[in-house]
Amino acid sequence: MNVYLPGTMPVRRKRSPRAALAGLVAFVFACGLRAEAAEPFLRVERLAVSRGLIVAVSRLDAAFDADTRSSIERGLPITVRYTVDLWRDRRNWMDKQIDSRVRTFRVRFHPGERLYSVTEGERPDRRQTFETLEQTIEEVSSRVLAVHPRWELEEDRAYFVTLEAAIQPLTWNEFQELDGWISGRIRGNGAPEPPPPDEDRRGVSRALFEFLVDLSGFGDTYIRARTASFRHKDLPPL
Repeated sequence: MNVYLPGTMPVRRKRSPRAALAGLVAFVFACGLRAEAAEPFLRVERLAVSRGLIVAVSRLDAAFDADTRSSIERGLPITVRYTVDLWRDRRNWMDKQIDSRVRTFRVRFHPGERLYSVTEGERPDRRQTFETLEQTIEEVSSRVLAVHPRWELEEDRAYFVTLEAAIQPLTWNEFQELDGWISGRIRGNGAPEPPPPDEDRRGVSRALFEFLVDLSGFGDTYIRARTASFRHKDLPPL
């Protein structure tokens, strides 16, 4: 683990679960060979107020290295998750968490359409499409993220915001989806068919999956940032 401060697919023949598992593990390890790259950097450019809601204007730089970009171009979905936490600054005491919000984006390449897409959360029907990978990365790297309603904060209290960006090259759900395609349990745009009982016992557990991904060096990348303390009455409009 690195920590920093399809369109349908034709199924030509059904492979055994054991062969599918071997192929997936080899795929994960092959994708895990990373080259040296610039260190990712996350910053909150400013805090502002939009329609009564405090928002964080954020920027993520150098988070998609050459290997991650290559993986996207080969069709591997990438998940970008932002976690925004609001804290009350309590000097000489433990800071108090006021709010926590998560936004998740999925980046994917569609070979049949020769387009890249970004979808948020569980809304694949509302996707944004782009002609180039650079445009796609820009879309998920510059975000305005909701923090908390301003009217719920105390006027004389100081607060600060912490922001975490997680780049997930292969999540557990995506691994299960790939497993379904390879083993022939997913056809077209449908949901995966339930695996046979004997296959269930041969499958990869979530714990083993996470261990293999971390061991391959293709695990999640985390980048974090923190703002200075502020009082909500001093925040400008967006």
